Amino acid sequence: MNKTFYLSLPDNRKDIVEFFFWVVIAYALFTWLSIQSHTAITADTMWLCDAAGRLLSGQKMSERFYDPNPPLSVLLYIPPALVTMAGWLPAYTSVFYYTLFLVLLFSYLTFCILKSAPAVDTTASMTVTGALFVSATVMASLSFTERDQILGAALVPFVLSQIALTRNWPAPRFALHMALLLGAVLILLKPHHGLVPTLILLHRLITQRRLSVCKDSDFLYLSGAVIAYMALLFAFFKDYLTVIFPDVLILYFSTPTLNIFIKAAAYSMVSITALLIAGIFNNRNGLVFLFLLFSLVSIVPFLAQMRGYHYHLMPALIFFWCGIALLGKEALQKFMSPHYGMIVMTAIMSILAFALTPTRIFFPTHEAYSDLPMTRFLNEQCPSPCTFFVLNDHIEITHQTALYTGHSWASRFPSFWFLAGLYNNTDISPAEFEEKREKYARFIAEDISHYKPRVIMLGEFKINEKTTFDFVEFASVDSNFRKEWSRYAQEDDFNMDQRVYFTGTNLAKPRPMTYQVFIRKE
Repeated sequence: MNKTFYLSLPDNRKDIVEFFFWVVIAYALFTWLSIQSHTAITADTMWLCDAAGRLLSGQKMSERFYDPNPPLSVLLYIPPALVTMAGWLPAYTSVFYYTLFLVLLFSYLTFCILKSAPAVDTTASMTVTGALFVSATVMASLSFTERDQILGAALVPFVLSQIALTRNWPAPRFALHMALLLGAVLILLKPHHGLVPTLILLHRLITQRRLSVCKDSDFLYLSGAVIAYMALLFAFFKDYLTVIFPDVLILYFSTPTLNIFIKAAAYSMVSITALLIAGIFNNRNGLVFLFLLFSLVSIVPFLAQMRGYHYHLMPALIFFWCGIALLGKEALQKFMSPHYGMIVMTAIMSILAFALTPTRIFFPTHEAYSDLPMTRFLNEQCPSPCTFFVLNDHIEITHQTALYTGHSWASRFPSFWFLAGLYNNTDISPAEFEEKREKYARFIAEDISHYKPRVIMLGEFKINEKTTFDFVEFASVDSNFRKEWSRYAQEDDFNMDQRVYFTGTNLAKPRPMTYQVFIRKE
């Protein structure tokens, strides 16, 4: 190696470089935090926080928060819901900093576990930690606070703990067991992400030729979490198992599209290319291969969900970013010291993160939501305390509007998620269709009777190219609904362009929507 072009540091200067490493991370955090903390939270998260509040109030899942996701998705957001119910912080602030705390915790656990590896120095540990943090924050973009983003951050220290057990790293017990405990629980949010931990267990079983892996800590945490969760479901959420879940299996329906497979193929090719590059450059760090391999395997759960959302790729993206950061840092070590390589690669990965997923500076902020069309309309038509219901063909807008107006969402449903399966699933017979229709019409009637929404707004909901959903016709099969509906009088329609809710994204295109407006007579 030509030492003329090799940058190195004396030992007494390494602390200075490590200081600058943290300056880079802190600057990236501050830049992102100054924008993202003011950006409106996604409807998914807002609904789950609302559902957690309803749960804490003693309400049953099938009666007040009829969500297709298993109860753990609601339980995850109990901490920010408690903070909000105590009146300490608004929901959007509490859930934001709760998520940020979890990402910081998983980053810290990653560093503690990784630095215990005999062949991994502190600079490599810090590089991976920085990559995890940047990918789980900056690259989450508008999906920050989503379950997949939290799960993706938790998977890194969890699988590193598994590797530590396999290779007998002297990892700190607290960090090891904390990572295993939290990871085992959070994997149950999306159980198909248990594929990577399962492959690690199988690898240990085969290479070490012992059946006693079932006594290893990671297996015990995983199996214990499953058993405890099942006991919790049967004890406190039996209505999910008997009322909601059977319908989820046939109605939570998504037609696979070519675009989903194209996305999966593209991301797979990127991961495979990175693996080949690591091989070509004779990279001897097994962690690089493992991170990139885990990224490739994590595309399987993305496909399994069949929806193609950006945040469903977060676990794969986080693994990929950790692997690429470590690969780049080791490549730079041919020209500079490990400490220089660490800070340069961290800076590069931070810049790339901002370039690939720009912070949405034009997306509506918390303050902006207070002056958007639906907010203004509801404030005029529905004096506080107000309950309202809006029929949309998506979950966005409505739950944020409820949050920023302080009004109450008058339904057990986050959205009418069951309609796509009810109308498009060809396995449902006409008799089954009518049975389900009567069931959901009854639920709609019960919600109107319970919440007594002052305002009901019915937007266009296209089931498919041929069918537009008729809310009143659908629910009128129930006599109680007809009785409740007689209490409403139709007012002038409300028109708005929904693109103002998606500024700064690829959804900011003309999206005109006309809502039929019904006001309660009482």
